[in-house]
Amino acid sequence: MYKQADIGYLQARTQRLQDTVALALALGAGWDANAGQAQARQLS
Repeated sequence: MYKQADIGYLQARTQRLQDTVALALALGAGWDANAGQAQARQLS
């Protein structure tokens, strides 16, 4: 019974983290491959 509770907790936590990442990406967060190049052009 405790194992089932542990599994349920881990599944809920995993889903929460996935939702957090999805929200961050939807808001425009993420890695931009061209960001470093654009910043280098602005500095020169």
